[in-house]
Amino acid sequence: LAFGHPFLGVGPLSIPMAQAEIINTMVSAHRSFKMSITGPTIGELSQDRKPAIAGRLGPIPAMIPVQGKIKTSEGIQKFSFEVARDTSLSPQFLAMGLAAALSGRINQTHRGLLRLNAAIKSKSFSPVHIRRVYSTERHAKFTTTSAIEIAQYASVFWSTPFGPPPDLSIEVDMTIENTPHEEWIEAAYVSNQFPRPG
Repeated sequence: LAFGHPFLGVGPLSIPMAQAEIINTMVSAHRSFKMSITGPTIGELSQDRKPAIAGRLGPIPAMIPVQGKIKTSEGIQKFSFEVARDTSLSPQFLAMGLAAALSGRINQTHRGLLRLNAAIKSKSFSPVHIRRVYSTERHAKFTTTSAIEIAQYASVFWSTPFGPPPDLSIEVDMTIENTPHEEWIEAAYVSNQFPRPG
């Protein structure tokens, strides 16, 4: 048991639990908070209730691997992290992790184009591909926007009656082009009036 108050107030959950050391308490009349340093993962946080949070020491819960690379004029940078699997929080964790990974590796003052290619993979289905193009001039927060868009696609797997696949993984490939481009759609039509069942 820990805290004596809720963490996110979501009830049952499944995220890694780690040791931590409080190094400072920031006192504020509005809202005080503690600063901590996390240590090794020691188990699973399983309850987030009003009186406290609770967890179990031992096995670490399964995670969602996220791998990506960003190509800019300076070269290619790679990143990887894992997202906790939880019935309600995983899409939020994914958006926060991607936004942090991208904003730390991209100069957001770049003029030009951001090309995003991402894939959500599992052995249970064919990869779901996400392809987007962002004008870095018109989308001032394009790193946050692209991270949220990928998380929105991933969140679809959390709203099914069966829950998300156990082996879900995500790959992200981004390219920043410094030369500004402008693209527009002249026409759109349905090429087949009878979609394939499925």
